[in-house]
Amino acid sequence: MAVLTKQAFTNQTNVATKTDLNTGPHTLLWEPNTALVFESTEAGSLTINAVGDNVTTVPCNGYGDVTVSAGFDIVVGAGETVVVPLNTINAFLGAVKNNVTLTVTGSTGASLAFVYWRV
Repeated sequence: MAVLTKQAFTNQTNVATKTDLNTGPHTLLWEPNTALVFESTEAGSLTINAVGDNVTTVPCNGYGDVTVSAGFDIVVGAGETVVVPLNTINAFLGAVKNNVTLTVTGSTGASLAFVYWRV
């Protein structure tokens, strides 16, 4: 299992270090103000599932507990680049500093860069 490391990201940063997702799953440390950048070079789409360690449910006002143990699916179409600020999917990741596992399905030819997201 590969551990992904954070890179500095500023205005007009060229992300040179990308991790090939051919093997996996991959893990990363969930930190606020970070984002994942997925770039697909495949002819078809792929799905990346992100799930935090030991995350099962989250409380939802007026509804009760909602199950999030299956994680959050990120779909990347053929030739697309998708940016996911982790703050937007934090319910699926657990507490800050929790380990997050990324698993690719549908294809394995994408590249991933884990970058620092400045808000």
